[in-house]
Amino acid sequence: MSNSFKFQPVSFSWVAVHPQPKGVVQFIGGSFFGSLPTLFYRYFLQQLFEEGYTVVALPFRFTFRHWPIAIGLLKEQEILRTELTKIAHRLGYESEIYQEPSSYFWVGHSLGCKYIALLEFLSDDRYPTGV
Repeated sequence: MSNSFKFQPVSFSWVAVHPQPKGVVQFIGGSFFGSLPTLFYRYFLQQLFEEGYTVVALPFRFTFRHWPIAIGLLKEQEILRTELTKIAHRLGYESEIYQEPSSYFWVGHSLGCKYIALLEFLSDDRYPTGV
């Protein structure tokens, strides 16, 4: 299966589309290593792929304004949901899973974990973001 592990650029992310995905893992790395996630976290991301997940690696954008970045990550997730469905259709892969919000998981390292905490807060229905 590892020979089909290949990242392609989609929107502002890098994506490795699994032919029969169990779900989608969206990875946000730390401030240094996260700027090139497909290089620095390659082994870890490949293991996720080999376990049956489509992998989205979001390059870290350095800033001290974390709220706008978190809101941008939510918007990116909506773009990816549409794009992953299109890519899966084009490749003849299973695509229904990409329309299910419960199929998406966040994984982070270092400052990427802070973004995940902000995303969880923003995802709560009590705090509308306009996304």
